[in-house]
Amino acid sequence: MGATATLTFDDEFNTLSLWNGTSGTWYTNSFGAGTGGNGFSLSSNGEQEWYINNNYGPTSSITPWTVNNGILTLTAAPAPANIQPLINGYKYTSGEISTAETFTQTYGFFEMRAQLPSGQGVWPAFWLLDANGQWPPEIDVMEMLGNNTSTYYTTIHDNAVSGGYTSQADNVVNLSTGYHTYGMDWEPDFITFYFDGQKVMQTPTPADMNQPMYMIANLAVGGYWPGMVDSTTQFPAQMNIDWIRAYSSLPSWIADGSDPTDVNHTPAGSTGTSTGGSTGGTTGGTTGGTTGGTTGGTSSAPVADFMSTYTVPDGITNVVLAGTSAQTITANNQGDTITSNDYGSTIIGGTGNDTFIAGHGADMLTGGIPCYGVYATQD
Repeated sequence: MGATATLTFDDEFNTLSLWNGTSGTWYTNSFGAGTGGNGFSLSSNGEQEWYINNNYGPTSSITPWTVNNGILTLTAAPAPANIQPLINGYKYTSGEISTAETFTQTYGFFEMRAQLPSGQGVWPAFWLLDANGQWPPEIDVMEMLGNNTSTYYTTIHDNAVSGGYTSQADNVVNLSTGYHTYGMDWEPDFITFYFDGQKVMQTPTPADMNQPMYMIANLAVGGYWPGMVDSTTQFPAQMNIDWIRAYSSLPSWIADGSDPTDVNHTPAGSTGTSTGGSTGGTTGGTTGGTTGGTTGGTSSAPVADFMSTYTVPDGITNVVLAGTSAQTITANNQGDTITSNDYGSTIIGGTGNDTFIAGHGADMLTGGIPCYGVYATQD
């Protein structure tokens, strides 16, 4: 599908385009509220911030969305005392942008390149919600908790999934020190998540997840999951976004790995599947989730894994450890080829004829029962 992928949405943030009721790209209010009202917060998550509505005049001095040199910055900061009575007494302001009024799509590839903030209680996210205002479904392409900037979460919420959600935590590099891409390919059979162009999670698409969804990027402050801010939290906290794009399907340079970060494939423009405004409903879900979940699907090419602990799922037979610290990986029983990183990882074989390729660290390689493993050492 990658060869025929069509760019359907693209904002490189050379300008700031906020929805004003008739034009603009990004909607800043709660779902279904139109341009009216003084903004909102997701109280169901226990959040501490108030998202500013760009169309509400009394709070127009607060601008948590700014563009400079091709970067959109979402800023969370303490609310000035004179503003707090206008925002239901909340102590912090922040920004959320969505395409709820301007763009929805069923299936395809959705991606954001961003640098994330650090700090206790800081909670950036890039996610999708149902265009009809129902919850679930929800797809969380990226969530990170500011007290651990080397782990991010990918999650789907749906009533057709056992337990209501499937989630995974991936240990990666420090996400607050540079820009990285967070991608998700939503197809009728599988939903696949990508970090810097490398697959990190795949799970079957719920049978009822087949309706248009819209994109959201936001910077939350506090909540039941990340915990509340404290004296160590530094403000302003800023989420810097280089671009947000959508395609009709997985682009070829992601599918074949020819450009892992997608930086050199700047598109010329979008061809659009934009829609009119959405009406009714409220955003009722949380963007939480817990660690766990399983990765499914098949792959003939190596799968890069960043998790500290990982069990190779059925159908995957070629895995390269890509984390920046020691990892523990357990093979399935299908005869896996597992390539270690250079940080002294532990590789545990299955009953298949496994091939272990060690790195430069002090790896621990354990064969299955019976042991058919082949030990190989990198130079």
